Amino acid sequence: MVSWPGLAGNALWICGLAVCLATLSMAHYQAHVGQVRLSSRLKQPESHMALAVGMSLFCAGLLLSSGTWWEKGIWGVCAILLIVWAVQSWRRRGAARDEGA
Repeated sequence: MVSWPGLAGNALWICGLAVCLATLSMAHYQAHVGQVRLSSRLKQPESHMALAVGMSLFCAGLLLSSGTWWEKGIWGVCAILLIVWAVQSWRRRGAARDEGA
């Protein structure tokens, strides 16, 4: 019999890692095309936001897959902190666009 919460947890952490990998790949491509360093591209709020979303999905997946209460607590705290980071990056991205306009 399929454990649906386990399946959902595993799907979430795999999707989170896929988002992180796609973000790194896109940043590498944009750095190459723009003739800038990868580190400068990863410092952009858009990259921060995408990485934070991917890592929060990863933490949420491990939260659903973990067994003991202290594991769930650690992954839950990490997911919350990463969501806060994603929201802050979203706001910085909006502020940077407002300044550029």
